[in-house]
Amino acid sequence: MPEIELSMSIITTINDGIPNGRMEFPMASQPRDTYIIYIGEINAHEWMAVSININGSLKEFVLLGFPGLGEEYYKVVFAAALLVYVIALCGNLILLSVITCDKKLHIPMYFLVCNLSLADIIYISTSLPKLMSRYLLDDKVISYNGCFTQMYFFLCLSALESYILVAMAFDRFLAICQPLRYPTLMNGRNSILLAVFGWTLGFITPIKSVSLTQTMDFCGPNKIYHCICDYSAVIKLACNDISGISTQGLVTALSIIIIPFTFIVFTYINIGLAVTKIKSSGRAKAFSTCVAHLLIVVFFYISATFVFVSYRIQNVSTDFRILGSLQYAVIPPLLNPFIYSFRNKDIREAIKKKFKDNMVEKHQIDVMAIPSC
Repeated sequence: MPEIELSMSIITTINDGIPNGRMEFPMASQPRDTYIIYIGEINAHEWMAVSININGSLKEFVLLGFPGLGEEYYKVVFAAALLVYVIALCGNLILLSVITCDKKLHIPMYFLVCNLSLADIIYISTSLPKLMSRYLLDDKVISYNGCFTQMYFFLCLSALESYILVAMAFDRFLAICQPLRYPTLMNGRNSILLAVFGWTLGFITPIKSVSLTQTMDFCGPNKIYHCICDYSAVIKLACNDISGISTQGLVTALSIIIIPFTFIVFTYINIGLAVTKIKSSGRAKAFSTCVAHLLIVVFFYISATFVFVSYRIQNVSTDFRILGSLQYAVIPPLLNPFIYSFRNKDIREAIKKKFKDNMVEKHQIDVMAIPSC
């Protein structure tokens, strides 16, 4: 009975506060424990409704996207998201294929780059497709389970990217600070184990935060002020006290941002000290192998820190906070393949070789296709 009373109190509040509010009991096409609460008339033909079951749990959420964005810009947002998505996918797939096909690049550093590209592809695919659907098809609704699934993969891919960057920093640390032991310490077996550890830890990290959030009662508004099921945006809709899961979210953020970044800073301090002991002729070469990784680290952790801090500052606009959260998920996957392509001599040469081989092969096919007299 307490659960029924909770639902009825919500219904009463909504009906008292909004004119024309009413409740319909479930029909044959709906689950027996489900009710539809009409909370207000939008216009002559449309009603705003919330699907709610008898224990006060929402069945679906509504992704509002950018609240301050006018409808005339919806197609622009879709086009921009589609362009970014295609470029990021193509860039990371090309980087993966080049490293996979060129045996000269089959070394631990580029093996980790492949893992980063694969993580980037999955990462950007957790957010942009739903955003594009939202602004092209006006598909705002996401199911309860679908929302938490997206939240889990978004968080675990964030953690995975961070841990792969840590593994790459560790690889550079061993290569520069322990050059004689590097072939033994970072052999094929150990580099695979390092990657497997990063993937496993990435998928484990958000489990507790997401599972705790899923146990909360979502009995009130179902509007998420975001383009995706962002953790901080979703927990604000819970009817329970959220101090416990907020603390757990802070622990998750520390494990994804602060601890990995601290480790990377520590490794680069040691790398810098080691480079100063190298003769001047070899310093530039030693440090050049770290430039691409350093650029990716800067983009990723500055974006992550902005998202983390913005939710703790009250006067940051919702649209600006959403934009910051999205660029954290979009900018690194978009820029990573280009940074490694333009800043890394080995990959540049491999791409040129691949392009030349394809042109030669195409020319040979065209010559063979010419009929003889």
